Amino acid sequence: MYSSKKILSIFLTAIMAISLVAVAIPVAEAQVPIVTVSPTSGRGVLEDGSNAFSGWSSATEVTVTGSNFASEQDSITIRIASVDEDIETTAGVEVTLRYFSIAGSAPNSVKADANGYFQAVFRLPSLKAGMYNIFAVYTPEGGVATTTAGALFEVKADILVLEENSQTSTGVYNSRVHILLTGFEGDEEVSIIPTNFLVTAPDGTEKFTSFKVNANGCTSGLMTNVGYISGDRQGGTVNVIIFGSSSGITVSKSFTIKPTIAFDLDSDNDLEPTVSIPVAASTVYLWGRNWVADTEIPANSLKIKTEATSYITTHSKITVPSNGAFGPVAVTYFDNLPAVQLSVEVAGITFSLSAENIIPPPALRDAQYAFEIARGRGIYHLAGALMASDQARPDYVTLSASTFRHSGTARSALYLLAVSGTPGAAWSVTWDGSPVTLKGMTTTDANGAAVAFIDDVPSGPARKFGDHDLAFGGALATAAAQTLKVLPYISSFVEARGYMEKLTITGYGYAPDEPVSITIGGLSWFTVPTASIGADGYFSVVSDPIPKLPSGSHTVVAKGTSSENTYSRSMTIKPVVIRDPSATISEPLTTNVAAVGDPVVLRSSVTIGVFGLKANTVHNVVVGGVKVATFTTTSDGAIPGAVSFTVPTLKSGLYYVDIVDTTTGKSALLGLTRYYSPPRSGYTYTGETYRAYVPDLNSYHSAGAGLLLTVSIGITVTPTATTVGAEATLTGSGLTPNTLYYITISDSATTLSGPYLGYVLGEFTSTAGGAIPAGVKVTIPDLPNPIEAGTTWYLHVSTSS
Repeated sequence: MYSSKKILSIFLTAIMAISLVAVAIPVAEAQVPIVTVSPTSGRGVLEDGSNAFSGWSSATEVTVTGSNFASEQDSITIRIASVDEDIETTAGVEVTLRYFSIAGSAPNSVKADANGYFQAVFRLPSLKAGMYNIFAVYTPEGGVATTTAGALFEVKADILVLEENSQTSTGVYNSRVHILLTGFEGDEEVSIIPTNFLVTAPDGTEKFTSFKVNANGCTSGLMTNVGYISGDRQGGTVNVIIFGSSSGITVSKSFTIKPTIAFDLDSDNDLEPTVSIPVAASTVYLWGRNWVADTEIPANSLKIKTEATSYITTHSKITVPSNGAFGPVAVTYFDNLPAVQLSVEVAGITFSLSAENIIPPPALRDAQYAFEIARGRGIYHLAGALMASDQARPDYVTLSASTFRHSGTARSALYLLAVSGTPGAAWSVTWDGSPVTLKGMTTTDANGAAVAFIDDVPSGPARKFGDHDLAFGGALATAAAQTLKVLPYISSFVEARGYMEKLTITGYGYAPDEPVSITIGGLSWFTVPTASIGADGYFSVVSDPIPKLPSGSHTVVAKGTSSENTYSRSMTIKPVVIRDPSATISEPLTTNVAAVGDPVVLRSSVTIGVFGLKANTVHNVVVGGVKVATFTTTSDGAIPGAVSFTVPTLKSGLYYVDIVDTTTGKSALLGLTRYYSPPRSGYTYTGETYRAYVPDLNSYHSAGAGLLLTVSIGITVTPTATTVGAEATLTGSGLTPNTLYYITISDSATTLSGPYLGYVLGEFTSTAGGAIPAGVKVTIPDLPNPIEAGTTWYLHVSTSS
């Protein structure tokens, strides 16, 4: 029976009954989801068929920011479509996300935080120039796939005009030139203006004036966009225009053509470049290509030069015609020339092998073409040489360099300039007694000279660091042997790296009997023992973990005992979040779940934390857009011990804890692609390019990993022990803003049950900040069948009564 005088003591616990929250549409989530983009214009991928010159790295990176989405909206994808298309879930193309604030559950997707906010970054694909909409595709809870409105983005057409070997916009006569483009209409024909810029073959006359682009409006293949600089036009800066025949799209870039010369031994009207002229006083014939029209070369001004001496010549005045070409012009010298490599000075310009502006003979030119793309570009540019040759002089071979690196992108040029005086004779070379294949002029020219190069060396000890003997045979059998020193090389580091990562270091050409000490950024890293170095100086070893360094470029030095047995290259260090699922303290955050007002510590130790930030720089810690702490990084780019912050007033749910560089205002972590897990955890990094974090061994998407924080609902009741008829006060936060909540009491933490079932003790509307407004109180009712004193009861706050 009901008794109003019975007094009970009840222990109260206030909770938010998540399982009881009915579907509600709060004011904050009623806003329409939107996306914005930065920048608002850019270019797509400059394809070339094999990415020999460009690829994805040439495309504009676009940051998409989403807001007003439902709390923790998952599996959001980003698409781009022409403004001529209706925005639909399948319109346009889905872009490939590189980075995101929180990874979505579906592949290539992003997840919004509890505030409905996200950021994602992609590189613009190949698209025809024009205006586009960038929009998000998502599926609301209980709904069907839908889209946001589009954010306008202008795709621009662009071109690159690149000389093949140097990959610059500068070339010479017969240089092979690649035109890379993006933004044109798929499969259209594009025209090249001026029409006399390129020809279809070396020394050719057929103009290369058009080619077809691929279905993406880009270059369709590596060699489909190639022409050769014509000799029938003046040099200087050329405004190269590419015009789309069906789209009307027009893009221009400048290209500079340098003047070249060649000598010929006869005066006919066919240019036959030679690498040699007689030692004795003679008349030879000068040709020029791609000079600026109307340039005047005074009579008798050409000089033939050695390092120490200039030799005077006689010749007529030369006025360069409108097509930039001249020759043959008779040039006479009266002194005997030394049998050495020569240079020529014309109109204040020095022409030589090293200056790469002497026209090479076809045999040398074709060998240089063959090895430009195939062999680490930047080694053998299109270039000829000039020597004096005489059969009466001793045979000799001059090396263009005294040192040589034979591997990787550090491969160095090694020309052999041979003089025997015997025309049309074959010659050969051995390296430490083993034959070496010559490239270029393998027989001497009409004056008994040749220029060739070595692209590789024999296997075995011939490849190790130190001096090696080059001996000669055939027409050069009596030439003195030459000594060449092999220098070492370390392979490039393809990607940016992070603290504690291990990577494979590959070295070539080191001394087998010298351990190689490797440092990075001035810090000792590890040592390669001699047992790991082969007889050819090659090694491939797994490094020790990368030491602690700030972000940016750092020099890696791999040095043996001998002073020249060393090589250095740069490595880029990027920020990294390190967690260790196998350790007791596994996370950089002391907790990945906390209520509003709870303390959280962002920490760094040897094994966990955030590393690779900018050194000695003020950074802000930001949660849900709210700055919660500030710290200054250490000189090695780490967090100084521990940074404490209090969870701000936020709606409950998942958030990305960001670290913002105050000098740039940009996130230090948004572009994070690195994750390290110690070997004992059983995980090896394999290049998850599209994951901001790898949270555990088996899943890419578990919440609470890295710097993800779940803000829980925090509600308290005062007092925590009371009696029937007494008041209890509720305070708390983390609720959905501006939403009606009901207060009930239950004997279960998860369901509404017990003698109070069906009684609503009160109601309130949460504040705009998601908090219980001040002064919310309830009175514990007195009911029939009173309950036992001392029992724990639960106050429920829910959107359902």
